[in-house]
Amino acid sequence: MTNPVFHRMRFTPLVGRGWPLAIALVGLLAMPAAGQVFNAGPADSALFDTVINLPPAPSISSGQSIGGDGQTTQVNLGDGGFIGSLFDVLEGGELNMTGGRISTAIDVRSGGEFNLSGGSIGFTGQAFSGSFVTITGGLINQGFEALAGSTVLLKGGAVSRRFEARAGSGVEIFGQDFLLNGVAIPAANLANVSLADTDVLTGVLEDGSTFIFSPQAQDVILDVKLTQSALPGPADTTPIVVDTANPVRPSGVRAGQTFTLRAGGELPINFEAVDATVNIEGGVLGDHSGFSRSTVNVSGGFVDAFSNAYAGATLHLTGGEWGRFSDAHSGSVVNVSGGTLGNFFEAQAGSTININQGVVSRSLTALAGSNVDITGGAIGFDFDLQAGSDAELFGGEFRLNGEAFTGSTLTLGDNDVFTATLADGSSHIFAGNRSDDIVGLKLTPVELPTLDTTPQVISTADHGRPSGLRAGQTLTVVEGGVLGNFFEMVDGSTVSICPPAELPAATASPLHRFTTPRGRVNPG
Repeated sequence: MTNPVFHRMRFTPLVGRGWPLAIALVGLLAMPAAGQVFNAGPADSALFDTVINLPPAPSISSGQSIGGDGQTTQVNLGDGGFIGSLFDVLEGGELNMTGGRISTAIDVRSGGEFNLSGGSIGFTGQAFSGSFVTITGGLINQGFEALAGSTVLLKGGAVSRRFEARAGSGVEIFGQDFLLNGVAIPAANLANVSLADTDVLTGVLEDGSTFIFSPQAQDVILDVKLTQSALPGPADTTPIVVDTANPVRPSGVRAGQTFTLRAGGELPINFEAVDATVNIEGGVLGDHSGFSRSTVNVSGGFVDAFSNAYAGATLHLTGGEWGRFSDAHSGSVVNVSGGTLGNFFEAQAGSTININQGVVSRSLTALAGSNVDITGGAIGFDFDLQAGSDAELFGGEFRLNGEAFTGSTLTLGDNDVFTATLADGSSHIFAGNRSDDIVGLKLTPVELPTLDTTPQVISTADHGRPSGLRAGQTLTVVEGGVLGNFFEMVDGSTVSICPPAELPAATASPLHRFTTPRGRVNPG
């Protein structure tokens, strides 16, 4: 065995990638393997021709590989170590990762072995036929695929969305509390589990981490074996409070647990809650979070992108911001009464969205089979109610292209402009020329708040500012005043802007955020 220093490394670039060999090939001629190195878990270093520890060895650049050509090479990646993208573990190669980071794209080929117990992989990995992968900790940020003929043992850590166990792969998950759509899986069925399109598989891994897998989040679970194994102990029901950046992370919470994130707190990606309570009062919750049969209360802070609310989850948004590209899946409920629901939110079939107050940013899509009720708040442009969605707007003063509208449903043409006052007194506009796509929206008249025509003045940027103006109302924005995003005014209402007061962002495209059909804006 050569000494574990950088100049003793022998890396072979993957044929066909065209990557330059960035590491000097200096060292002794390889010796035959001292014994079998292809077993679960890290092998004895004495069995390898070459051993490299990162650190102290330098980082490994992109496009490199270990093993192959009859060589046996062990790389031990720990805290502070780094491996670039497009890294291959070939036959005779073993990568043991207890910390550090791999940039993107690790491929474990036939005869190669990868043991992950700490650190993080930025994006994507593949286990090919004949490879062996054991995951007991650490984090795979997004995308790991186990191909037919591979062996993948999942015992701990966190695997983000797009975990793909292909037919014929040997994926085995170790833990407890395996539930399929909230129902315990009979012992006789644990040996072979496959998920249909809307199924949700939840459980607790051997290290106590929770997991949620579902094709709704682009996971593929076919022919997976679930093995019951001992957990570290029963769930600790002492409330968990995080108010510092990246503490010893809980990867999620399980039945009976309560988690609170406060100002200053920050967690990395893939936090998942199953049958638990989550309170977001401040701080940042990383992207790709998931919630199944859990109550989520968001009153402040920021929940990052690509989050998923699954069946049984109820989200109460009263403040803060729920990130973009998130989804409410069948059986979930989202109540928006404050805060901001981020861009490109999708309400999937079977989900329910109640918009009472707060801000719904651009590009909310309600798919066929979803339920959306609108009683108030501010709604951004590019609002897409698809055919087959069950959407209902509660309010009055309905007008289509400037004329009173008495129909019970609304389907918007490309050049149509529909205005309404919502049940909470907010003005709202749907316009075909700003990419709103409205099909079959039910209109339910309700008694509106009394119209207040007292002139309004905005001199601050606080959250008490109005989201729009009704017919006959006037508003003056003076120095220090800021109009909020998606401010909308209709039918003879007037806004006077006195510099250096501020219009909403993106006023170069006024229909996007500051909409004024038949209203009047007086520059100062």
